[in-house]
Amino acid sequence: MIDDPDEEAPEKPVGDLEFLCTLGGQFDSTDVSIWFRSPDLDRQEITEVLGVEPTKAWNAGESHSVGNSKRTRRLKFGFWTLETPKDSFHPESKIEELFSRCTKDLKVWAMLAEKYEAYLTVGGTILNFNRELDLTPKVLKLIAERNLILKVDVFYWGDDEDDQL
Repeated sequence: MIDDPDEEAPEKPVGDLEFLCTLGGQFDSTDVSIWFRSPDLDRQEITEVLGVEPTKAWNAGESHSVGNSKRTRRLKFGFWTLETPKDSFHPESKIEELFSRCTKDLKVWAMLAEKYEAYLTVGGTILNFNRELDLTPKVLKLIAERNLILKVDVFYWGDDEDDQL
């Protein structure tokens, strides 16, 4: 048993014990995005008032690509998103970085959140069945001041051997 929480878990079994897994810790990788969605969404308006070009955006009925494929589709709702890359950096720094690229005028954010569905999404990938997300009050305040719903979307990418535990 490890009594010191800062002590690293052994990579191999110790004595007669079999090492099964590590519990806790941050997500293995994350990405963060700001989303706006609505049947009446105006992608140009959002781009102009936030002062930043989106990663992806379309108005309702416009043809747009599906993921990384060559296929396209038309939906009954518009969508605007600004995203960070997926990597191992903590999501707090990504949230602050995204907000620093956008207007600081909270009246603009309030108007957008009133007019459209407005989210801040943290996507997390975990390689073990137990990971956690910690956000400080400072970052939670940044999200709340902008009237954004916080969504956490977690993907488990363990291997077959882990799945049998």
